[in-house]
Amino acid sequence: MFYLSDGVNGTELTNEEYTELRQHLEWMRKREDDLEYIRAVREVVANNRGCTTPTEDFIERLLLAYLSTGGGLTPEDAERNLQEFREAFENMVETTHYLLGKYPEILKAELRQA
Repeated sequence: MFYLSDGVNGTELTNEEYTELRQHLEWMRKREDDLEYIRAVREVVANNRGCTTPTEDFIERLLLAYLSTGGGLTPEDAERNLQEFREAFENMVETTHYLLGKYPEILKAELRQA
């Protein structure tokens, strides 16, 4: 068992988790240019809220399809995900127009606070 600590937070790791973490760290150190991609994937997953964030949802669904097929994603899989993305994006735009027309003052106040 390994224990990582920054003085405030601590995490226990099994030998297997430590070995895997070390392998990922070695890979990341060798491929610094790929860190942007890793950060982007983390951002997409963290910001995915389903149909209200169609871009993030599309990217995460595509990655999950890639994983579920063991890396054997087909053009048909991608097309299905792309079609769902198009529909969700159109729905988001329609919903935005509806909300702007129905609740303009609330949205303006929210935008000022943001």
